[in-house]
Amino acid sequence: MTGSGSWAAKSLPRCAGKLGHKSAQTSTKRSNGGQTKVRDWPERFWRKVDRTSSGCWLWTGALTHDGYGRVKLDGRVRLTHRVSWQLTYGVVPVENVLHTCDTPRCVNPEHLFLGGQSANMCDASRKGRIPYQKLSDAAICAIKTRYAGGGISMEALGHEHGVSASTIHRTVHETTERSRNLA
Repeated sequence: MTGSGSWAAKSLPRCAGKLGHKSAQTSTKRSNGGQTKVRDWPERFWRKVDRTSSGCWLWTGALTHDGYGRVKLDGRVRLTHRVSWQLTYGVVPVENVLHTCDTPRCVNPEHLFLGGQSANMCDASRKGRIPYQKLSDAAICAIKTRYAGGGISMEALGHEHGVSASTIHRTVHETTERSRNLA
């Protein structure tokens, strides 16, 4: 991955302040009628990061329901690994920001890379997070044979194999590549 060198030696990323925040360095908040200065938000961001011995930089703030770090900036909730990427490289990625370490809370820029949705799905499948093949080749052949013989519904076949009736429909009518290849 192309990067900015040794991260451990830097207290703030080189591109702090490129997220479009009204004032990347400081802003003010009204508190009981007076104004109080709020510390530099990139510094506050990095203070919520625990740099572990494994190399992962774990977000210690708020999390989404599926374990990704989240932070509110400019009135919008943002995923912290994307904010880390933006603070580091100064660009807003259009693509997904993926983790080489497969740790949703990690914000270490050296553990992040860009990829489209298909790269994200392939990465997740390679790491065993998405069971793409719920049906074995033998099960696909058995389903086709039993359904062609009549007397059993797609719902019943789905129940037997632990999949939905729509999965059986796609298998029987060969709308998936695997079911076409096993014809």
